[in-house]
Amino acid sequence: MNSVAELLGLEPEALRDRMVDGETLADIAAAQGVEVSDLVDAIVAAISEHAAEHGREIDTEALIEKVTAVVNDEHPERPEGKDGWKDRRGLHRWGGHIGSHSSLSTT
Repeated sequence: MNSVAELLGLEPEALRDRMVDGETLADIAAAQGVEVSDLVDAIVAAISEHAAEHGREIDTEALIEKVTAVVNDEHPERPEGKDGWKDRRGLHRWGGHIGSHSSLSTT
């Protein structure tokens, strides 16, 4: 979260407060003059790099879709069946790594 806040030009607490108040990451990015696509790209890059460091392959297209949904606060319907959204934890699984990841840094 810290690096996302940095990319958006905010303190982490300010970012959290705005999200708690109901703003989406997309809303905040637009208000801060950051392209939503740049925010999505930065988060995807951080998650992809972390996965690669741990020898995991990821479906980049699916990841982009998930990150875009999270940034826009969209909640796609869960596919039917017991295997629907096998990794439904999505970004929550990587959330602890996003905030401290160097690839999200703007410096």
